[in-house]
Amino acid sequence: NTSRRAELEINLLETVLAGMLDMRAATGKIDQEVNYAYDVVLSHLLRQRGQRLQRNYDANFIQTGIFGAIAGLLFLKGQSKAGNEMFVIQGSIGTGLSALGLWLMRGGSRKVDTPPNSLAQFFHPNTQNEYRFSPLISDYLDSPEPGSKDGKSRRDFLLARWKERHVATMNLDDKTNQLKLAAMSPTERDTIKVVRNRIDLMQSLKARLEEIDSDFLALIEATEPAEAKFDSASSAATTTLNPAAAAMAELLGVQPRTEHLISMVNGRTATTSQNDKLNQQLFLTRRVFSASLDTRKAIDQLNMEIAVETTARDRVLRQRDLALNLTNNANFFQISILGIIASGPLGLSADPRNGLYSNRLNIVSGYLVGGLTAATVLEKHGGIRMTKAAPNTLASVFGIDTAGNCQLSPTLTKFLNSPASEQAGGLSRKGLLMKYWKTTKVVSVNVDQRSTQEKLAALGPSHHYWSETAKLMTNRIRMLYDIRAVIGLMDVGLSDLLRAID
Repeated sequence: NTSRRAELEINLLETVLAGMLDMRAATGKIDQEVNYAYDVVLSHLLRQRGQRLQRNYDANFIQTGIFGAIAGLLFLKGQSKAGNEMFVIQGSIGTGLSALGLWLMRGGSRKVDTPPNSLAQFFHPNTQNEYRFSPLISDYLDSPEPGSKDGKSRRDFLLARWKERHVATMNLDDKTNQLKLAAMSPTERDTIKVVRNRIDLMQSLKARLEEIDSDFLALIEATEPAEAKFDSASSAATTTLNPAAAAMAELLGVQPRTEHLISMVNGRTATTSQNDKLNQQLFLTRRVFSASLDTRKAIDQLNMEIAVETTARDRVLRQRDLALNLTNNANFFQISILGIIASGPLGLSADPRNGLYSNRLNIVSGYLVGGLTAATVLEKHGGIRMTKAAPNTLASVFGIDTAGNCQLSPTLTKFLNSPASEQAGGLSRKGLLMKYWKTTKVVSVNVDQRSTQEKLAALGPSHHYWSETAKLMTNRIRMLYDIRAVIGLMDVGLSDLLRAID
């Protein structure tokens, strides 16, 4: 009967909402842990390493200048032997400082000042701590994907994917590494390598947990009841909704029905039954709830894309920084070692031929200085991504033919193509976003060019593996963040619409 059906409807919506809140609690905690790891721990370790390396470089430049000046004065006074000895001392100290620089590149360590993080629950599900996953999240991770052929749980599947795609640069089968990543006892100190891996894995875990929104949406759609009867002729003629709620009701195609429900609640409709009111309210609540889940599904996909692209971009930047540091150290090494040889065995020798060889060696060292410095200029642009880039949501925004997860739903596509506001001059939300990218210079590429759009979307004939530079990935990440923010604005209209039908 209608009463029993309404009871089941409400129970289903409450259960799905409780599941969503469970997931938000888990991912919110991961966000908090990632932010602390990135903004506090990793920032401190990188700053500490940068300061030590800079002091090392400064010391090397200072000692090179001081001993070089002393050697020059000695040469002017005709004390060639003493001058060459100064160069030998300078080269020896420079070699030692360069070797120290190589060791400092590894970075230091920092005392662990946080309790075990969410990875503790992932690697060790039976661990008891205050951040334990809810039963729903634990069961979700321990259950296999629908249609899974091997019966692997989501936990095992995600762990296998981390290894397969080399998301982590540490051996995840090693129990000691698992304890370090989870910040569990007996781990006492963090390093740059551990913290970077922890951030990448927690972001991937968060994105995996958010995929449950797709399952919630599928459940709501699978249990959609027959549409409640509605006579459009009986709907109210006047609009009582605020602009945001009215725009959202129109977007969802339920504005007349919403006005009719408000009329029934306010007694403006003559003949209404309590069951009719309840049926209309449940129908509209479902529509709003489904649209909200649709929005969350798109945002979850964008979060996944941002996490993947950020990990890939950071890896390219780390490779660039490593190459720069190694090249600078190689320059210091060759200056020091060749200087020792030129000023020592050759410069101090009485054989005039050795003086010629010493001068030639200094010329070679000069060419190497110029060549290695030029190499650092090229290295500053960064390398090329080694992993294949998957098509992303920008393909749907730019209207590039695509399919699969990066395709926005018809509702969200309509939302992006609908007018933004009266102040936007008739521009759609998508048009306003394109204008923002072009006028604010927040991205350093021409978003009007089709070839650039295909490269950013990682889809189309213009995209190649050599297109995946640090610059392109940085622009892509910024644009994905902006799209996520615009799609998130749909919650404003949904919230107002839900209040109106309450």
